[in-house]
Amino acid sequence: MMNPLMKSPEHNALAWGRDGRPDLEWVDLPALGIRMTRVPVSRSAYACFASDYPPGDGPAVNVSWDNAVRFCRWLGERCGAADDAPILYRLPTAAEWESCALGRAVAEPAWKDVCPDFGTDADFAGIEALLRDAGGRFSYSPHAWGLLRPEPPLWEWTGDLYDPEKNCRILRCACWRGRLDGAERTLYHRTPTPAQGRPEVAFRMVQAVL
Repeated sequence: MMNPLMKSPEHNALAWGRDGRPDLEWVDLPALGIRMTRVPVSRSAYACFASDYPPGDGPAVNVSWDNAVRFCRWLGERCGAADDAPILYRLPTAAEWESCALGRAVAEPAWKDVCPDFGTDADFAGIEALLRDAGGRFSYSPHAWGLLRPEPPLWEWTGDLYDPEKNCRILRCACWRGRLDGAERTLYHRTPTPAQGRPEVAFRMVQAVL
């Protein structure tokens, strides 16, 4: 039986490159031993996998951690050669994400339990409507190590646990939903269980480079 999250092969073929592989741009990060997608996974790329997800050029948001992981696995199976093992795509760890944000390798996240007080440096009133129908209206600003970050800024899933008892996952990046410290507490402790997506949360993929 076909995975209900997957679209038909005819639909998938429309959004894949001529060689049958996804049209994704990667950045090699030798200091971390990985490569990472230059921008968060796009709506169109995710729409190849999710049955009713609207395509577009902006980042795929409202995607749960569970489905982001499923997308990575599905994509690895699709990209692997018929006689080879699937390519192992995954979500970045929190330390990998922070290393990319800082432009230098870090052993572990600098802030996990306590978020710095950045004040109210940005006002993104009405952004929920934009994220619901972002289309191609996202722009990107330079990020460390050749990566790009979406504007308006988004949180991004990582593969790490925040609270093992509640099965909450760590998010990274500055967020527009109120003061950053309050947003961090809300997103870490209340909503980011693996089965829940959020309109301000996107995701990137990484691949280990041996």
